[in-house]
Amino acid sequence: MISDGRKIPDSSELDCDLCIIGAGAAGIAIAREFIGGGARVIVLESGGLEPDADTQDLYDGQQDGVPYPDTIYSARLRFFGGTTNHWTAFCSPWTETDFSERPWKLNSGWPISLSDIAPYYRKAFETCRLGAHSEWDWEAKSWAQRLGLGDDFMADSVFEAQVMQRGFRKYEDYPNSFGLEYRQELEQAKSVEILLNSNVVDIMTADDDRVVSSLKVVTFAGNRFTVRAGTYVLATGGIENPRLLLASTSSRPNGLGNEHDNVGRYFMDHIQVPVAGRFYPRDTDPAAYRMYGPNKANGGTVYCQVRTPEDFIEAEKMNAAYISLRPQLDKDYVAASESDGVNALNEMLNNIFDGTLPTELDEKFADVVTDADDVLVSLFRKIYHGDIPVEHYNCLVRFDPTPVRDSRVSLTDEVDPLGMRRVKLTWAVHDVDKANVARLIDIFGKEVGRLDAGRVQRNFDPDKPLPDNLDVGWHHMGTTRMSSRPETGVVDKNCRVHSTENLYIAGSSVFATAGSGTPTMTIVALALRLADHLKETRGIR
Repeated sequence: MISDGRKIPDSSELDCDLCIIGAGAAGIAIAREFIGGGARVIVLESGGLEPDADTQDLYDGQQDGVPYPDTIYSARLRFFGGTTNHWTAFCSPWTETDFSERPWKLNSGWPISLSDIAPYYRKAFETCRLGAHSEWDWEAKSWAQRLGLGDDFMADSVFEAQVMQRGFRKYEDYPNSFGLEYRQELEQAKSVEILLNSNVVDIMTADDDRVVSSLKVVTFAGNRFTVRAGTYVLATGGIENPRLLLASTSSRPNGLGNEHDNVGRYFMDHIQVPVAGRFYPRDTDPAAYRMYGPNKANGGTVYCQVRTPEDFIEAEKMNAAYISLRPQLDKDYVAASESDGVNALNEMLNNIFDGTLPTELDEKFADVVTDADDVLVSLFRKIYHGDIPVEHYNCLVRFDPTPVRDSRVSLTDEVDPLGMRRVKLTWAVHDVDKANVARLIDIFGKEVGRLDAGRVQRNFDPDKPLPDNLDVGWHHMGTTRMSSRPETGVVDKNCRVHSTENLYIAGSSVFATAGSGTPTMTIVALALRLADHLKETRGIR
């Protein structure tokens, strides 16, 4: 059932077997695993069913260090469904190397391996709504054959093609929202109650601080209440998870789980350099590169990227990375009128090519975003069928960053309207990561030359500051990292906070490294694994 925390009588005490804090991808995935069981589950969600400015403002904070490309305020969404409400829904599984310790990569290695999470990937695939239109197939060659995409021009290189799959856009305002997809199921669940507009501001402990005893909850309506459970799961994201731990100082001055000053540290995001290089192909027929653009597949989308395979990573002693090939269109291009989105894109491109500022930019951009699938697929179909002249392909590089201890989330002295201290993000990027971007483009250029496929121009200088057009994945990771020992992390291999007996953490904040693939399917797989662990060890069924 779904209820409103603002209607809970002041000073009430609620009891349950399992309390989940946060109703994003991880929280919803775990809650669904207990539908129909005998256990009582409460999910506390800060927001409502729709976005609210006052609630969203709770995310606001300071930023320092390397300039983050956007605000932490806008990177996450604080209402039912969490950040899946602006999720692009592109998914790919991780590889064994993503979990492995690599001697040349500082702070690498997980206390689990791919084999520990692999059994949960297929269910996560379904949970992310990929199975409704696609299949568990991550082989580029089979997709190319199935969709008639032709041969991979990099097939004989040291690189490989990484398959990305995207679910269908099912909802108009929030196309890939877990909140919309699973709302009816959770509304009808008798054993699971979602309490909206309920903000946890303190985690209380007992028994020598090793057991969480209750949660303090407040709402913007002014009422306060307490939730008591046998087991608690914190699933509020890579910024808010450490924030709540650091703010819970009633029994531990440094915050929960922070005995070794690890909470909030090792913040990571996937760094994207939009034009690290330019690929000028010898073969001017765009069909040769069709598999690297979005292709419709049974209602979803499939495309490939150039990826560093596991043997390459080992041989070159580099971090995992990939290159997306983004076509740079001829300035005389005008798209055929097919939809409001394509028409809006046409008008904006014509303005840009003429050196003028597009009029009604907000409205046109909204049309493009709302109609994104049709716009992108229409655009790329014309590109790869030779209807649109392409000058070159920009090489967008995205890489698995080195976990840096000084990259962190901490608390400021400023408090939000609910009395919680606001956060400060100090983002750090290791110099070796910048060097790896340049090396990757150089190696890609050598391979393109060896294959007689054209030439590559590197545009990225590792000795200069990161470019102003730097982008990120909005993937907040690492701030409550998984480790085998409390000295090096916050949670153990089962996502339990090392120093507590009944507090667990879900989401990408437990990531020890950022991985080469997108995070959401791995977040969900880890959440499903945690749900099974709670059933087996905590007796919650």
